[in-house]
Amino acid sequence: MIIRPCVVIPCYNHGKALTSFLSDLERYNLPVVVVDDGSSDDTKELLDDASSRFSWMAVVHRPHNGGKGAAVRDGLAWATDRGYSHALLLDGDGQHALEDIPRFLATATRSPEAIILGCPLFDDDAPLIRRCGREVSNLFAALITARFAARDVLCGFRVYPLAPLRNACDLTRLQPRMGFDVEIIVRALWGGMAVVNEPTRVSYPRGGISHFRYGKDNLQLAWLYSGLACEGLYKVPRRCLRKRFPARKEDGQWHQMAERGTVSGLRSLLRVLEWAGRVPLKILLVPITLHMFVWGGSARTAAIEFQRHIASLKREPVTAVSLLRRSFFQFWEFGVSIVEKIVSWREGIPFERFTWIGRDEVKARLACGRGAIFVGAHVGNVEVIRALSDSRNVVVNALMFTANSRHFRKVLEEVNTNSFLRVIDVSSIDPSIVFELQERLDRGEIVALLADRAPKHSEKRVVEVPFLGRTARFPEGPWILTSLLDAPVYSVFSMRERGGRYRVEFKLFADRIELPRARRRESLERYVTEFSTRLGKIVLRYPYQWFNFYPFWVADPEQGAVRKLSPKAAVKAPLKVESVR
Repeated sequence: MIIRPCVVIPCYNHGKALTSFLSDLERYNLPVVVVDDGSSDDTKELLDDASSRFSWMAVVHRPHNGGKGAAVRDGLAWATDRGYSHALLLDGDGQHALEDIPRFLATATRSPEAIILGCPLFDDDAPLIRRCGREVSNLFAALITARFAARDVLCGFRVYPLAPLRNACDLTRLQPRMGFDVEIIVRALWGGMAVVNEPTRVSYPRGGISHFRYGKDNLQLAWLYSGLACEGLYKVPRRCLRKRFPARKEDGQWHQMAERGTVSGLRSLLRVLEWAGRVPLKILLVPITLHMFVWGGSARTAAIEFQRHIASLKREPVTAVSLLRRSFFQFWEFGVSIVEKIVSWREGIPFERFTWIGRDEVKARLACGRGAIFVGAHVGNVEVIRALSDSRNVVVNALMFTANSRHFRKVLEEVNTNSFLRVIDVSSIDPSIVFELQERLDRGEIVALLADRAPKHSEKRVVEVPFLGRTARFPEGPWILTSLLDAPVYSVFSMRERGGRYRVEFKLFADRIELPRARRRESLERYVTEFSTRLGKIVLRYPYQWFNFYPFWVADPEQGAVRKLSPKAAVKAPLKVESVR
């Protein structure tokens, strides 16, 4: 990898010592920025004179002395604003061996995401108290981070990769004085960054200027270590747990999100249902849901963002706590829906628990011996459509993407003893499946599919339409498939209400989906827009039963890119009020 480095030198009253080795830096052909931290002697004039002689040198003057950390922070900001990828830090008192610069940069090229940290080889003139103080600091840093990664946290000769460093820690909140060098390494290690130690000779020249105040600065370092130690009490165990149980890698695509839970876990829930009933099962779902919520990662963040958006549409005030509560309820409803799905296919849900909208029309069509196509989404519990048949003899062919739900499918096959459910994997569809589905429709069976997620390897075959005030991608596939089948199409939404009741809404979508070749795209957009409109109305009424736990909306000119936020950032992001037409 090719890196673009520059040199950053913090300076306070080091004018004479600094200008004496600036000329030696010229041979390395590197841009240099010197940050004058409000020097009180003639350093300012000496640096301005040097910058007029060296075209590769820039000077940043701070109006007041803020400490080494504040000066380094300004230097890193200068480097970032000018597009440099790495910043090589040198102290302004001439202690560091400039001949090691090429070796440090070569190491940075090999490890561009790591901090290259100098490991001092002291001359005999190094004060003993300095050496002892370094060992104490190194020991504290190792204990706080639970890693012996940094062999010397005080050496000022180091290389920072700017972008990874900004992602790992907030530079503006770090200790601005001598503790900066220690804290930035500790927080970078907490943030998952790697450290590469490079040996380098460090000398203490005679007459050298040191601004370290043994009393005041040591007290400040002790206070810093105490605060970091307290913070590490929860950060280190969390890091160890993440290392022991690494998070699954997800890129935001729903079909690449791994299935959570096991077959034995789902079977255990069924046993609890059989032995104890629904109330104890719901109590058991609390810790299960909490586990899913805590370890959900990207799913939790997506839920928080979704609930923020719904709140803005309804113009409801929200706080960080209320967003976490709402997103937890969304996880809870998902857990309940899993149990209800299995129950509906095993023993059915009592008919009196349903409120039907449009059921009579559907039954009249099925009574003629012809089947129908039901189009739904990942909201509510569409599986309860089994209750449509009083005699329980309607076969439902459910088209599912089963690559990331094999456990759930296996349990469904076990509990579906009456064979009223037939799961058809739609990871890939060939012409034979289309002919088979048409035969089943001709026998009066139902074909049920969901039309809100793009199948794997078909992310580009989507239609972008408005959905709840923003642009979303809906798949073409369900509408192309239904256009190949001769049967009426209904939108179906089955939503759980209080008291374990269900409200099932059937609404005729079309007697047949037609996609004429000349107006294929226009027709697709019309069907998908109508579906997204119906779906949006349902989601606004039942926001906790939205089960798409991934970023659903895409970028548009007004909204900007969809943000990928941490849960902490998501709940603190400002609320933007939007409207839906």
